[in-house]
Parts: sequence; C-alpha cells; structure tokens
Amino acid sequence: MNYIIVNTSDLDSIDFADMAVLKDYVRKSLDGTKALLKYSGSQPLSVLDTTEYSSEEIKPIMRSAEWFNADEPI
Repeated sequence: MNYIIVNTSDLDSIDFADMAVLKDYVRKSLDGTKALLKYSGSQPLSVLDTTEYSSEEIKPIMRSAEWFNADEPI
C-alpha cells in the first residue's frame, strides 16, 4: 500500500476510482486542511508528482501532533 497527503481543497480533483479509500472516509488532519489517501501499485495520474510514502514512512507522520491528539480518548 502507498500513501499520499493532499490538501483537502484538492479532493474534488482526485479520481477516487484509483484510491483504496472513498472520498467521504478519508482521514483528515486535526485542523481539516490535509487528507491521507492510499492506493496500490503505481501512483494514480490524478495525484502524480505528489510525495509518496510507504507504510513505515507514514506511521510517524500519522502519530504527529498534526494528525493525532494524544489527549483525546480512543
């Protein structure tokens, strides 16, 4: 699985047929300005040239204060 982070304002321009997540269910940053998308295989054309992350690379990003509030109960 490959991951990318995009601005939520760009979600309407992304072809979600190529993604492994539905538009209504993307994970968003705490401030709502960024979204995490995932896909298998080659980078889809609608997000070409966006920085790509592996599973290992995305984990620390998702645990950062921008994406995770340690004070909120799970």
